Amino acid sequence: MFSPDKVKKYILSDNDALKDELVKAGLYIMAYETFKNNIIDSVRVFYWDGVKDGKEQYANEYKVRYSGKRCFEKSCQWFVKMKVLSKDDLNLIKFFTDLRNDIAHRFLKNICDDKFESIAKEYIQIMINMNYRIDNWWIREIEMTTNPESIPENAILEGAASVPTYLLSYIYDKYFKN
Repeated sequence: MFSPDKVKKYILSDNDALKDELVKAGLYIMAYETFKNNIIDSVRVFYWDGVKDGKEQYANEYKVRYSGKRCFEKSCQWFVKMKVLSKDDLNLIKFFTDLRNDIAHRFLKNICDDKFESIAKEYIQIMINMNYRIDNWWIREIEMTTNPESIPENAILEGAASVPTYLLSYIYDKYFKN
């Protein structure tokens, strides 16, 4: 329900409050979508089987288990099986998914509701940290074992991550550390 006091606050008196909520919502959705794409794309790449007649090919296990509806959930389960994510992480991911949908579909209604709680920056940081964990595991367990010559001998792998994860982390730090 719209609260006249909150609407008045955003419109008349405190533009920084509205700007802060908009930026956090944007960062949250960016972090969530980056995380989701990382999960889905990693599993898809793991089962990639090359190109035949101009079409990408995937192992049958991928087609049966991980593609189609609920591919994000199924891909998260794959990372649990690989011991990269835990069952507690799955509960967090479910919460993050519900919050993402709430932000994306009901943001205006929510920010004007007295019961709305501001988006916690910690949620964004948790997703960034999960991205780092997935990326670092991928580099160590997949890239180094299947294509070790692609990793320089003197490479520092602690904290290694994908470009989207680094960029997201940079944006987060730029906004929340200033």
